[in-house]
Amino acid sequence: MPQDNIRPVEREIHLGDFQAFTCTACGLCCTRPWNIRIEPEVEAGIRGSEFFARREREGYKPLEVEDGGKVTAQRQGNGDCMFLAEEVTCGLHSELGGQGKPVGCQLYPYRA
Repeated sequence: MPQDNIRPVEREIHLGDFQAFTCTACGLCCTRPWNIRIEPEVEAGIRGSEFFARREREGYKPLEVEDGGKVTAQRQGNGDCMFLAEEVTCGLHSELGGQGKPVGCQLYPYRA
């Protein structure tokens, strides 16, 4: 019998000091062909960012709401993430800081 009141368990992810990673601005995380899910906790900040507004002024639709309400980042014509800036940096990170990015981007190069 299905239970409608089951909620997912929220867990913190802790990486050991030996697993530290520092961004080298190589752009690999922003040019890989994966779907970037936008969590509700960061969606409002992204939509309110100047970088988001800039992409809309350029004629892009930066986020897509899929069936079921799942929100994902769109891709540029060349396949890069919509939020990759010209100088091979994350436009969201530059404006909102690391916590303003989707969790998948925050964890790169690690995957849960």
